[in-house]
Amino acid sequence: MKIMQQVRQRQGIAMLLMLAFLLAMLSGCASSPDATNSNTSQESNATESATASEESSTTDKGTEEYVIAFSAALSGNMAQDGICGLNGVEIAIEQQNAKGGINGVPIRLLTEDDKSDPKEAAMVANLLADNEEVLIVVGPNSSSAALACAPIYEAKQLSNIAFSASSDAVSDAGPYVFRTIPTDDVGGRYIIKWMVENLAPKNVGIIYENTDYGNGVFEVYKQQLEEENIPYVAESFMLKETTDFTTSLTKLKTEGIDVLLLGCSYNEAAMICKQATRIGMDIPVVGVDSLYNNALIELGGEDVEGVTFSAFFSDANTDPLVQEFVQLYQEKYGTIPNTFAAYAYDATLMAIKAIEEAGPDRVKINEMLTNMKDVKGVTGINTFDENGDVNTKEPLIITIQDGKFVVSE
Repeated sequence: MKIMQQVRQRQGIAMLLMLAFLLAMLSGCASSPDATNSNTSQESNATESATASEESSTTDKGTEEYVIAFSAALSGNMAQDGICGLNGVEIAIEQQNAKGGINGVPIRLLTEDDKSDPKEAAMVANLLADNEEVLIVVGPNSSSAALACAPIYEAKQLSNIAFSASSDAVSDAGPYVFRTIPTDDVGGRYIIKWMVENLAPKNVGIIYENTDYGNGVFEVYKQQLEEENIPYVAESFMLKETTDFTTSLTKLKTEGIDVLLLGCSYNEAAMICKQATRIGMDIPVVGVDSLYNNALIELGGEDVEGVTFSAFFSDANTDPLVQEFVQLYQEKYGTIPNTFAAYAYDATLMAIKAIEEAGPDRVKINEMLTNMKDVKGVTGINTFDENGDVNTKEPLIITIQDGKFVVSE
């Protein structure tokens, strides 16, 4: 009996312990959902807080960028001009970003190849004009391309600085077109004046490319020669289609010309000079700053010795700004900058200044450019007139001597 009682007692105790355990479990389970919800809520809040913190941190660091676009020939017949221009733009932007960007915001460069072809340039212009991030365009580098782009940029209130488009026709292209190269009229008049004073020609021959640029240069030459009562004979050629100038040169030689004026780029100038030597034409060759490229010397060799032209930039200029630009250019690209690099560099300085003062607003940027005055660059003091031109610069006279560009006194 005692044994049975002990068993029953033990069973009772066991039952009580089991009930106590079950109650504890139930109590734990009842509190668990609240704890779980609390933990989940804390984790969720922590995640949201971290996300918000990350977003805030990203915004504070500044993902915002000021986009400057570059559009020029990076392939095709005028690629070297465009590439040199791009080099100048890159240096200007790198300098500004090293200072902290524009008002603390970094600059991003967007680059497009327009091949200096009007149709291609128009396609690129539509692309850039529709991109709301783009605040301003440096380029194009040719007059024909600049004229094709002008109405597209104007429709979207996007300013462009066509750094080396020198045709007088660009002056009438609209209020959103600017340039850091003076018009053909300035350089053309200056070189004709120099030619008259130093060479005293009696009969001048002219070879020019049949483009907006070439036709513009020819008109300046023609007007100035007529004012000086100097007779001339002119021959034009189709750009990209002509490599043999022998027929034109022979005709001019037969006409008894004593000076040859060029209205073309350095590539064609080198070919013309070499072919002129071949047919025994030994007369002075004169032009404007479209000849200022190391490629003229590389391609022309001894046949371009003595070629003289007007220009607005020289790497020999002792001005500290010019020498800093030349040094940076040589360090980065292994060669001295030419006039196209210099014009594009100055155009970028103007673009940066406009964004700095106007902020990321296309209309205000245009207003700033329209009223921009006395901005010092490597090609001189830049002040835009009512046509977006910079015609107050004084040209230099540069001659090739011993395979180098030398500034005449």
